[in-house]
Amino acid sequence: MTKLYLLAGVSIGVLPNIATALPLYEMRWAANGEVEYVQRDNDVQTPQQGFHAYDNWRPSEFGGNTNLALGTRFRMGGDEFADDLFMTTTGPALFTDFAFTIANTSQTQRLQSVWLTNRIYDTNRVLLFADARRISISIAPATAIGIYSNSNVYTRYGVILPPHIYVSMQFSDAVGVDSADVGCLLPGPRTTGYSTQFAYNFTTGQALNFDGTDQTNMAFFVDTANVPSPGPAAALFAASPLLLRRRR
Repeated sequence: MTKLYLLAGVSIGVLPNIATALPLYEMRWAANGEVEYVQRDNDVQTPQQGFHAYDNWRPSEFGGNTNLALGTRFRMGGDEFADDLFMTTTGPALFTDFAFTIANTSQTQRLQSVWLTNRIYDTNRVLLFADARRISISIAPATAIGIYSNSNVYTRYGVILPPHIYVSMQFSDAVGVDSADVGCLLPGPRTTGYSTQFAYNFTTGQALNFDGTDQTNMAFFVDTANVPSPGPAAALFAASPLLLRRRR
């Protein structure tokens, strides 16, 4: 059954389930120093890189409990939406790897590329990290993809995360579809960590209640490692908050 939420005049749709397997892409550093995306449809369990602090993204073949292919497509309407992640870390931790999804909610048009901004905030909504880049992966109408890293891709940024964070996504400048028709998946259940039943529209300041179920959340995983000991090597990690912007 299709549900429709109306927030501040913006139509935010949760569309019917996806019936086909979800294409997965590994995000990694290329030899030229840029990030590349390599399709990994036939991967077995993902390598264990770092500590799994929060996870409602990894499918069973990656050692998790989430079936991304059964997630619902969440149309964001061009707004910045965030989820509250209660990670299993007990103190500050180094951000090492990350995963998210991109959904094309258009029923007729193929998404060719889109500008995605991921942001991480603390509980006071102070920005800790932002990464903006164009994702040039073609996505068919009414389908989605998963993107993940598993080789310490984010370690070089030196971002230190507290145990409770907000992780957000915002889409703009889409090619092939209206940017308002791009969103993410809402899967379940989680493997690691906790999140409430709310998503937060940071553009309008409103909260969206997913019918009282805390199993419906934006699909992410966050991996971490211990914070480096004080000393010369730790100076690398003194730059947070960090704002990155990739070339179009």
